Amino acid sequence: MKSASTASIFSCGYQLRTLPSFIEHLKQANVKVVLDVRETPWSYRPGFSAKPLREGLAAEGIGYEHARYAGNPKTIRKQADSHQHCLELYADHLEQYPDIVTQFDQWIQPHLAQQTNVCLLCYERHPADCHRAYLLYRWQTITGHDVSIIHLDPEGAPRFTSQDLTAVQALVCA
Repeated sequence: MKSASTASIFSCGYQLRTLPSFIEHLKQANVKVVLDVRETPWSYRPGFSAKPLREGLAAEGIGYEHARYAGNPKTIRKQADSHQHCLELYADHLEQYPDIVTQFDQWIQPHLAQQTNVCLLCYERHPADCHRAYLLYRWQTITGHDVSIIHLDPEGAPRFTSQDLTAVQALVCA
């Protein structure tokens, strides 16, 4: 397995969070760059649309980048008949379009080489309810990197599925 650095990859959902509490979680984890993996970086939740999020993070010395390519496409979200089905369709999407993982790998490699902690951002607080975990575990499976993936404070919000991360890993790592 490849081990590029001692950096960690974090993931965090902003469900039921305020921007200040979200930023505090990032600071505690020494995150230096947030990668927004929503297809559209817009939110009803104050502070979590691209511009105010970028500004809030920058004020704390944290970078922000948007990765539209990694988002769960609207066509999949519309096609799915449940949240779980949507995640399964996204897992299939990653298999059908391996360039998504390749593009993510090209983005993450310089950060790992510089030992920069990064955090993938999406809405769902629990990673097993979110496509970001599917992307991370698929990337890890394909590239063989053993870098630590840490999900920041996933509890404390309603769940959209009943699966755990073991089920996610089994699905995308098969």
